[in-house]
Amino acid sequence: MDDKNADIQVVRAEAEQGGREAQFILGVCLMKGDRCRRDPKEAVKWLRAAAENGHILAQGHLAVCLFHGVGCRKDSVEAGRWVRAAASGGDPRAQFNLAISLYHGDGCPRDHQEAVKWFRAAADMGHLEAQYLLALSLDKGDGCPTDHAEAVRWYRAAAEGGHLSAQFNLAVSLHSGEGCQIDEAEAFKWLHAAASRGHVAAQRNLSHCLFNGIGCEKDPQEAVHWLREAADQGDDTAQCFLGLCLLEGIGCREDHSKAKKWLRAAAGAGNDQALVILAGMKESKKGRTWKYNR
Repeated sequence: MDDKNADIQVVRAEAEQGGREAQFILGVCLMKGDRCRRDPKEAVKWLRAAAENGHILAQGHLAVCLFHGVGCRKDSVEAGRWVRAAASGGDPRAQFNLAISLYHGDGCPRDHQEAVKWFRAAADMGHLEAQYLLALSLDKGDGCPTDHAEAVRWYRAAAEGGHLSAQFNLAVSLHSGEGCQIDEAEAFKWLHAAASRGHVAAQRNLSHCLFNGIGCEKDPQEAVHWLREAADQGDDTAQCFLGLCLLEGIGCREDHSKAKKWLRAAAGAGNDQALVILAGMKESKKGRTWKYNR
């Protein structure tokens, strides 16, 4: 059945005759208000009918409804049964959701080892978040033996699929050489990818690379740009070093007024280094020679 073009009454008629695909489509349409009035309660009725008829995607959708209480009363235990059925049937989203439930013990006993099994199943099917969390588990030895090399392979898979945190973690691995050969140029590439999408730690680390020429040519002006990006997002370390750059004219024009603004922001967030620099600035005002030793 072409669910995008089928008339909703035709879909309902087929659903009422027991067609599980039509039951699933009708349930989704009713949940979204697509070609009909939105009715989560009736949607759950049809999703359940399809799920009981063995429709794998319907089983996964029903599990989500039961877990969150959408169109029905919350029931994490029943949700767990349906998500396991869908996961066993090969639905990667259900596999991921089951892994999360097992990891946190939502509606089932906590079991990190089995959670990793289902993260891996979903990861093998291309689920990006599962790939990332599998990599984290392998990196930390959480629910499985530590395996940094395999962790890097999964970070790379997720990073290439566009997963932001995976891009940053892959860069960290390539910089440290944990689980792979050190490759500063590729680390810089992934830091830049994550920084360009707003990852604060990537922005701060990218700035460090640009200041020091790690995996790239030195570029103090570009380094200050990325410090500012991270500082604007509230990163106190970036705020402190941006203030220092403005104070000493490193990669930018010297501006003591703006320097104080950023140093005070960092100090307000508890950054001890910023407090030291501000104290030194006060000493300088009293006519005492002071220079911050980085």
